Amino acid sequence: MVGAAALSLGAAVGAGVVWQRTEADRRLAEQHRQTLAVANGRYLKAARLSTDAGAPAGTVFLYQGSPSWLLATVVDVSNGRYQMMVVDREGTTHTVGVCEVTNRTGTAGYRIDVPVAQVAEVQLRGADGTRLSARL
Repeated sequence: MVGAAALSLGAAVGAGVVWQRTEADRRLAEQHRQTLAVANGRYLKAARLSTDAGAPAGTVFLYQGSPSWLLATVVDVSNGRYQMMVVDREGTTHTVGVCEVTNRTGTAGYRIDVPVAQVAEVQLRGADGTRLSARL
């Protein structure tokens, strides 16, 4: 009987500690759920954008919602126009738009018709042959 009581007390204390230590994670998850609910969305993904040599070049964000969209932020790359493309899991390339890079930075966002879960890669291709990509 004493052993069962000690086990129950230990389990309760352990559960209380876990509950307290995960409070920040639960709060963040609730904020994320509220944001998606307001925007009529299902989820948000992010991936690092890199050069062919593997150097960091920015971040891409994909949002599954109504409408779904892609946002790319580009840093430390050559100035110019970059064609933005989404490659789906079947290998089909979908042109999305253009990202203008000035002062080695740029940001562009466009609506996408490909479901985010079907996106395998996002590519940005410069007129000078520069290729940036993010695998999802």
